[in-house]
Parts: sequence; C-alpha cells; structure tokens
Amino acid sequence: MNNLSEQFDKGYSSGQLAGYRKNGLGQRALTLIEFLQARGLEGKSVLDIGSGIGALHLELLLAGAERATGVDASPTNIAGALELAEEMGLTERVEERQGDFVDLAATIPEADIVTLDRAI
Repeated sequence: MNNLSEQFDKGYSSGQLAGYRKNGLGQRALTLIEFLQARGLEGKSVLDIGSGIGALHLELLLAGAERATGVDASPTNIAGALELAEEMGLTERVEERQGDFVDLAATIPEADIVTLDRAI
C-alpha cells in the first residue's frame, strides 16, 4: 500500500479536490448517477470502493441515497473526502475508511449499491 500512498499523495488529492470544486463530476460519473437514480436511490446505502476524494458517493447522497461508505488506500484521499463531506453538510451520513479494501472487507457494512469507478 505504500506505493499507492506515494502515487495518490497530497498533491494528487489536492488536484482532484480543486478539479471537482471547479468542474464538478465528469460525464461518466454523472451518467452513473442518472442510471442509479432511475432505479431508485431513496433509502439506499452505498459502498464506494477506491473512492478517491469521495465525490461520487457524496453526490449519490445528494441524489437521494441515505448512507455511504467510502474506502480508499490513500490517507490524503480520505482526508479530502472528509473535507468535502463537511463542506456539503453530509458528515452524519457518510463513513470514510482508509486502507486496502481486501483487508477491511469483513468490517465494512453491507450496502445496497457498490461502486468501483476508476478503482485500481
């Protein structure tokens, strides 16, 4: 995991945050949200594996999901996700977990929707 922490460091996470704050989600993620909304997000829980700065699962909360858990190997991505959740007023509805999903899987709550958008 050390290599991932180096690859997805503070500079990477800061750039992702700045891009999201300036431009919002990209078209692929917006299409995914529309797809899930059409199938019903209300009251659903989301698990976002390889969540990065959390933009996708936070936007899914805004779109109607009830709860979300983001899992990412990078501590700076998790810090960014927590920062965004606070800015968006979603801290009570989201949990961010840092580490390798395989190692954490047994401790992650079950979810109605699982996303792996651009996860490695």
